Amino acid sequence: MKTSIHSKILRLNLSVLLLCAVFVGGFGILCASHFVKDDTQEHLQLISQRESARISARLQNIEQYVKTVSYVVLDGLDDLDELKDTLRQQAFTDYNLNFMRATIHNVNSAVAVYLRYNPKFTPPTSGVFLAKTSKNGNILKQVPTDFSKYDPSDIEHVGWYYVPVISGKPIWMDPYENKNVDIYMISYVMPLVKFGTEVGVVGVDIDFGYLTSEIASISFLESGYAYLENKNGTVIYHPSLSRGSRVPDNFRRVCVKRVLSNGMVLVLEVPASETNMQRDALVAEIMGFTFIILLVFGLISVRMARSITEPLTALTESANQMVAGNIDVSLEFRSDDEVEDLAHNFAAIRKYVKEYMGFVRGVAFKDGLTGVRNKTAFDTFLADLQNKVNMFAVTELGFVSFDVNNLKKVNECSGHDHGDLLLQNACQIICQVFGHSPVFRVGGDEFVAVLQYEDYRNREALLAEMDRKMAATRSEDSAPWDRISIAKGLAVYNCYTNEPLVDAVQRAHDAMYENKRAMKSFG
Repeated sequence: MKTSIHSKILRLNLSVLLLCAVFVGGFGILCASHFVKDDTQEHLQLISQRESARISARLQNIEQYVKTVSYVVLDGLDDLDELKDTLRQQAFTDYNLNFMRATIHNVNSAVAVYLRYNPKFTPPTSGVFLAKTSKNGNILKQVPTDFSKYDPSDIEHVGWYYVPVISGKPIWMDPYENKNVDIYMISYVMPLVKFGTEVGVVGVDIDFGYLTSEIASISFLESGYAYLENKNGTVIYHPSLSRGSRVPDNFRRVCVKRVLSNGMVLVLEVPASETNMQRDALVAEIMGFTFIILLVFGLISVRMARSITEPLTALTESANQMVAGNIDVSLEFRSDDEVEDLAHNFAAIRKYVKEYMGFVRGVAFKDGLTGVRNKTAFDTFLADLQNKVNMFAVTELGFVSFDVNNLKKVNECSGHDHGDLLLQNACQIICQVFGHSPVFRVGGDEFVAVLQYEDYRNREALLAEMDRKMAATRSEDSAPWDRISIAKGLAVYNCYTNEPLVDAVQRAHDAMYENKRAMKSFG
């Protein structure tokens, strides 16, 4: 029995629609698990980055305070006899006591601060020891620990002195119970060395409860929590496990870890059951939408199949041209049936695709941080420029390569947000100076300007102007990310040679690195 075109189209549409629904729905369900897991991991990473930065900043404040006290102590020590002579030692001690007493209140959570001298040539209780002794938070002068009563291996009583002295460097000690003041604490201690001799130590004790309360305050999702481990994976603080235990490895949790500035590891964890609930809800939504789409498009296919005959070939040809890349193809049909509506829909899709393709091109060629064109845009621009050079359409051409100095230092000391500000400020200066030239960001801290016409002819003056603008940013009260220092290298291209443009760009890079080395050698 002969089958009508209507039946064939309807059967084909329904079959393809069903097959697509099965594959798309199945693929969506498969992706849902990965999406939920990846989304959870990304969410935890963002939270851990934020919280670890917050906690590390407070720890670094303590480190900076200890460094400041050590500088004051060592700067005021004129010779070792000042510690060996009783009267001079007392005057030296009183001076440092007053300084430490006046400044220790700037350190949150500090329970003690101390300056202890080398017991090999000073009395065993010499030095400064300020500690909390009451619930009102006052830090008062105490009698320093008597070194003569304890063996150097007694960590609980004198480990705070001998551990950093033996290590020969500032150290965050593992949490311990200080038997001298009966507080579970962590200490940051810096050994003092002057005149080639071990002078003593400066340290600050922090109530470990302060740090654990910071960790306990971290909350996310519905049941997520945070805890601390040491570098060996042993629990230092956990809301449900005892100190010194290990968190068992299993697949019933999702966690991320981030090392704090004192060497401890901040762990953020969420039970896998919570992520599974999100996955199941997403899967149910996908299945529901798949069924609705299948139902809706099935009904649409039935109506479309009733009158798709002669206009179908013309519409198919127009659609094929769109697939081939001809987005401007005409989709206007006068069929007085559903095909005309479909043609209008295709026209709307064509408009959207055209706009979206333009948007994608803009995003693909634009650097999101600085707003200038990116490495992909530079490669495309360079290839296009090479064709013009080959046809002698360009006669004046130069390249300036830039590298922003101190980015790594700003990132490490002030955070990546301020590093981004440094890149934006540097890019602004480059764009201001070379306002008539295209500027590209070709690397993390590298930019390239392509000079033609007026900027090419004034290239030396523009480079000098750039030096003046950079110098104007280096005032004493400006922030590190506002002090702009950029290494630069110029390469002039001879358009009547066969040198590839990429070689000229490389010459500019080499000149820039030479300038960068020169800048480093001169401070």
